[in-house]
Amino acid sequence: MAEQQTPGDADHMLPYYVYELRDPRDNAVFYVGKGTRDRVDFHDEGDESDKQRRIAAIKASGHEVTRVIVARVETEAEAFAVETVLIKWTYGFDHLTNAIHGHRASFVRPSTEWRQQAYTTMPGIDVERVPRGLREGTYTQKQRDQILDNGIVEKLWAIYDYLRGVFGDDPRHQIHEPDLSVAQDPHLLVSGFSPALRLMIRLPLSGRVMRLQAIPARGGSRQALTEAMQWLDPAPAINNGTCYRCYAPIGPSVSREVDRKGQLAIDDLEGLGRAIRRITDPFRRRRG
Repeated sequence: MAEQQTPGDADHMLPYYVYELRDPRDNAVFYVGKGTRDRVDFHDEGDESDKQRRIAAIKASGHEVTRVIVARVETEAEAFAVETVLIKWTYGFDHLTNAIHGHRASFVRPSTEWRQQAYTTMPGIDVERVPRGLREGTYTQKQRDQILDNGIVEKLWAIYDYLRGVFGDDPRHQIHEPDLSVAQDPHLLVSGFSPALRLMIRLPLSGRVMRLQAIPARGGSRQALTEAMQWLDPAPAINNGTCYRCYAPIGPSVSREVDRKGQLAIDDLEGLGRAIRRITDPFRRRRG
């Protein structure tokens, strides 16, 4: 069960924890999450997710959900790591009601491998996983050092894995693999929601932030981009780009998750998912 605390107790414990929700009828773990303070206690209200339906079924049977804090750690990054290992390696994503595999899930083996005792050579774990264009790109030594030292490749794949988990196989949210063909513009694209534009998620080589920009769809034009952006912003700022002919920076007027430069902190993946929905939903509704 969740830890019982008296006022002030939390001040003397590590701030982040990883927890499980268990079904008391068979003691099966059906959800793994991370949190701080009393996050573990707030799962009784929400949308019609598999998790909420499981909770409702448990309550309808006259029982209460068992809540177990399994680890406490110092940083959010540590909590993400423990959460992802539990989801993907210990229990297996298909056995849980979690909506996504976890933070940087592509760097954790699936539980099917140890259950079936059939281990494969996995890019990113056993061998280097190289994004499209990395080997063909033209880089200075300084740019190569920044890409390696700041974990640009791993961060791009983490964003890719997260977005694939959130948007699944929906053809209206096509998540493209990371692209490092231009050294100063490591990025991945989201397309399918508009015939006129795509969304670029760029990583400056510092590796500290993500930057959102709308760019023309393949074969598109500056005029088509401008007209499409006007559905989101009455006076969009269309600029010249280094990797593409033109782009429209996404600002707070379009998505409140980003700052004035269209940036989010590199680990704010949930904010990124919300921002993408705010940007793409108007086009999806327009297309019916």
